[in-house]
Amino acid sequence: MMLKHAHKKGQGMEFSIALFIMMVAMIIILAPFLLRAVRDITSGLGNNLATLSPVGNISMQHVSTATTNLWDFGMILGFIILTIVLFISAFMADIHPLFIIVYVILAFILFMIVPALNDTFIQIYATPEMYNETSHLPMTDYLGQHFGIIAFIIYIISGAIMFGKMRMRQQSYG
Repeated sequence: MMLKHAHKKGQGMEFSIALFIMMVAMIIILAPFLLRAVRDITSGLGNNLATLSPVGNISMQHVSTATTNLWDFGMILGFIILTIVLFISAFMADIHPLFIIVYVILAFILFMIVPALNDTFIQIYATPEMYNETSHLPMTDYLGQHFGIIAFIIYIISGAIMFGKMRMRQQSYG
């Protein structure tokens, strides 16, 4: 017995702009806390290794330094991957007039929330207790400081992609 697919071709990869914005916000907010946890664990382990072997301590410091330097790149890579997935889903979304209305309403709601997210980023990244971590996250800090503008540009590009698909679809029927 064959089951009919509930979705048309290309609708299985829908990725909401709201989900995108929230995932990027979580990356920016969690980055210093996760880096602090990793640094605390590796520095504690390194101190304990120093009592056993100086070579082990040096190796652990090397691992800690490499992890710290890679952390910011990993956060930006996550942002880039989320952006690519958003654009792919914009290409694959089957446009319906109701979907465009929902898209505009979500844009309005999200851009009301973005200033609060920006304030949160600034407070976290300006906290003196987090300076050791946030000083190692310059790209993520830049993303957080310009989050509203970056989200707006990505929203406009994904909207243009969907509008282009809608126009192309109308021309193929007419």
